[in-house]
Amino acid sequence: MTELLTRGCQPLAEEGQSLLEKAAKQGHAYAMNAMRGIHIVRKEYEQAVKWGIKGAEAGLPKAMFNYGVSLEKGQGVAAPDYLMAAERYCRAAESGHAGAAINLSNLYTFGRGGSVRQCLPRHSHIVDPGFLRYMASRDAGSNIC
Repeated sequence: MTELLTRGCQPLAEEGQSLLEKAAKQGHAYAMNAMRGIHIVRKEYEQAVKWGIKGAEAGLPKAMFNYGVSLEKGQGVAAPDYLMAAERYCRAAESGHAGAAINLSNLYTFGRGGSVRQCLPRHSHIVDPGFLRYMASRDAGSNIC
């Protein structure tokens, strides 16, 4: 679908989007996530977030991850929300999304995910516990998770 939009196949793209939107409104999580992608390509970030939230609430790990990316980048939301992004990445990672575990680790590395002491028990099954202990000892008492 995204390829159709970028190659200028407007009539086909409009019909495809209409079918995706219909499926998304009927509760199809993959269609919700695809609608998010269409709006990202068009730089319609607020619409993208609306579809991203719906896909995440439907339980699709990829949608949870994508919503986390929007929160982290501040696309379609008032401002970046790293703590909420970490939560979305955590949920996606718990559902098996490897990219979400990587992004969660990056948030911890750059001090944007909350307190290491709070994160250790919650995320040690996703992010290597040795990494979290190292971060906690390196910056004891700071909010670096």
